[in-house]
Amino acid sequence: MNDFADFRGELEIYAGAVLSVSRMIRAFEFELKGGFDRVKNSNSFNDCVDSFDLIFSIQRMLSVAKYKYEFHLSDFLDEFVYKFDRDDLYSREYLYEVIKGSCGIEDAVSKIRV
Repeated sequence: MNDFADFRGELEIYAGAVLSVSRMIRAFEFELKGGFDRVKNSNSFNDCVDSFDLIFSIQRMLSVAKYKYEFHLSDFLDEFVYKFDRDDLYSREYLYEVIKGSCGIEDAVSKIRV
């Protein structure tokens, strides 16, 4: 039964890939929280350019995982991907105000209106 051996081999490759992608997503979430913290603790909007660049870079990567590869994200990351879809100056100014007035990353994401 060569088909069974091939199938099992493909499952092992799949399991390894899922584990690897899951680790990367956890790392992205850690970096995302750091970006939010830097925005929250900043003195001005202009101090946050690099943090917003990081946040939106992570959003784009997670968006590809979610929509192109149908990778399951946590409810929090799913909401983040949806609500941070628009990256322009107006959105960043709005997000800056929401993040500054929030109690943490989950609170900020839940307060964003799209």
